[in-house]
Amino acid sequence: MEVEATGPVDERGVVADFAELDAQVEQHVLARLDHSYLNDLLNNPTAELTACMIGDWLSEAAVPWTMLRLWETERGSVVLRRPS
Repeated sequence: MEVEATGPVDERGVVADFAELDAQVEQHVLARLDHSYLNDLLNNPTAELTACMIGDWLSEAAVPWTMLRLWETERGSVVLRRPS
């Protein structure tokens, strides 16, 4: 999974601190999915619906994401862009 953040550069000179973003993704997404059965979370766990669920979790946690890419196979992925 890839998560992209865009926005203005803050007083620290960054859009988003990578360590903070990584920790937020770990806490709000990876920890929830670890050892989970996707069918218990979604009726139809397609890559697209899973990406939407992850996007909702990130938004609820106030993570400043603008795009996420969820890889379904080695060559196939779905891209979700956060609505403006």
